[in-house]
Amino acid sequence: MLKPSLRFIYFYCNDLKEVRKFYSELIWLQEIYFEDGASVAYQSDELQISFSQTAEKIPFHDGWGIQPGWQGGELPVPSWSIECEEDSFRGIIERLQQAKVESFHPHPVWNGYWSYPVKDPAGNTVEITWPGEEGALKFSL
Repeated sequence: MLKPSLRFIYFYCNDLKEVRKFYSELIWLQEIYFEDGASVAYQSDELQISFSQTAEKIPFHDGWGIQPGWQGGELPVPSWSIECEEDSFRGIIERLQQAKVESFHPHPVWNGYWSYPVKDPAGNTVEITWPGEEGALKFSL
C-alpha cells in the first residue's frame, strides 16, 4: 500500500528571475524545470518545490519566520531549512555573503547544528544548515 508522501510544494513570487538566481546560482538546488516568466522548479530528494511568477502583489515579509531551531524569528509564516554537507555549506555561505543576501546573523552560528538564516528574494526565511560539529567552522567578523 502506498503511504502518503509529500511530493510537491508550490509558491508564488513577483520576481522569478531573482528567485531563480537565488536557488539555482547561490544555493545550487537541482533545477528540473524553467519557463521564462512563468515558473521554476527544483528537486530535493523526493520533494519538488516550485515558484511561479504572478502579477498579483505578494507581500514581502519584513521580519523573519519563526523556526524552532534558532531564536529570533517573530512571524508565523512558512519558512524552511536546506541541509547541506560541509563543502556545500561553506560554498553556499560564501556565495550568499558575496551576493550580500540579507542574513539574520553575520556568519553561521552553532545551535546544535550550524545555522545561517537568510531571506530569499520573495521575503521567505530560508535557513541553510550543516549538522557538523561545534567548533568545526571558524569565521572572521
